[in-house]
Amino acid sequence: QSLDLIFNDLVAGDSSTVVKYLSKGLDVFNYSEMKLFVHGDLDDSPGQISYYVDENNYATDLYFRFGADSTNYYEYIRPTKAGWEEISVNFDDLTTIKEARPIDSLTVPFRVPVPGKPGHYYGIRGAPSLTKVSFLALGVLNPKGNREEIQIGESVSGHLWVNELRVIGANDKAGWAMSSQASIKFADIVSVSGSYSQTDPYFHKLSERFGNRVDSKSWNIQSNIDVLKLLPINMPGS
Repeated sequence: QSLDLIFNDLVAGDSSTVVKYLSKGLDVFNYSEMKLFVHGDLDDSPGQISYYVDENNYATDLYFRFGADSTNYYEYIRPTKAGWEEISVNFDDLTTIKEARPIDSLTVPFRVPVPGKPGHYYGIRGAPSLTKVSFLALGVLNPKGNREEIQIGESVSGHLWVNELRVIGANDKAGWAMSSQASIKFADIVSVSGSYSQTDPYFHKLSERFGNRVDSKSWNIQSNIDVLKLLPINMPGS
């Protein structure tokens, strides 16, 4: 079923949001995109949330947020339009934005345009992580600003449907693991044995879906010396 959001008299500057908190955070690090379908009200006349002429003349902004909480999240913003459309959030783009943003923007949303999509923006606030997504939010904002046909302050109403929130592009990179061991014995006096093992970040068991993202290495060397055989006297039973 669709999530049906009903907005009544949303005035300029106000927003309305539906939020879901997850008791166990999702780890989406091993995927490339998060997608969902949205359907704006088919009534796209002035005064409705789906009113849209171009990226400079429209009624409302639709935003989708996910992250740790309401102060640490990634964001996708776009104008609300009538009919079905798909929102696609590219994780590589978000990671690039997170690394490039100014340090002083941690407490406020930092937004950049989505290439090739006028009116669409990526945003980031705080310090979200793709390894623990516990907060999901979707809402509509009636922004303040210049409108060619809508007066500032006019309220808007309408329905918005949301479907099929999902992640795609699972990491299918092959992983590998190796182990080796060897031993050597010198007569009955000295013996030396050793082992070495290594697992790359992508290797996982059949019962697991992804690797643990850790390149692990371990080694061990053990030697034994029979001191009694070096003594010039015989010590039976020792």
